[in-house]
Amino acid sequence: MIYVLAEHRIHPDKTAAFIEAAKIVAAATRKEAGCIHYTVNVDVEDENFIVFVERWESRDHLQAHFGQPHVKTFLDSIDGMVAWRNLEVVHSDKVEVL
Repeated sequence: MIYVLAEHRIHPDKTAAFIEAAKIVAAATRKEAGCIHYTVNVDVEDENFIVFVERWESRDHLQAHFGQPHVKTFLDSIDGMVAWRNLEVVHSDKVEVL
């Protein structure tokens, strides 16, 4: 299993459009093989900071996700909206659940 944290700093005038596009890609992604968990989270103190939290059965499933048409559509639609992005893939060699 792997986890993905995808942080996005959105230009303030583009946040609403980004969130609408994120809703569409999230709904389609949740139907993909290997997708265990996929959420889009808006920081309660900074609405322009949005984090995708994902859990996938394998790295291969995540790689297949990147090739999906709805992902390409999403990436094309958010062009120019994102000021900064950080994407981290965490491998679950050891995950402590509290």
